[in-house]
Amino acid sequence: MHFNKALNHLDFNRTIDYFEHRLGKKTVRLAHGYKVICAFVNDEFSVEILQELQANKTKVIAMRCADVNNIDIKAAQALGVQVSGDRA
Repeated sequence: MHFNKALNHLDFNRTIDYFEHRLGKKTVRLAHGYKVICAFVNDEFSVEILQELQANKTKVIAMRCADVNNIDIKAAQALGVQVSGDRA
């Protein structure tokens, strides 16, 4: 994809894996082991999902939108998970 071409060109030694599924209770396992995930406003970030993400090594949620009202920010902060766009 477009970002992978840029990464290869810049020699960052990183890869991006793309998933079409929205993040939710049934799909959160797809994020296991990823330190950073990129999400959108339609993805779900309840306390339960944040706990599972944190327990499986996620440290940063990078939002592809300006709004973060679908994320329980206080729970993310308590779990030590950073959220891009967090204005709290």
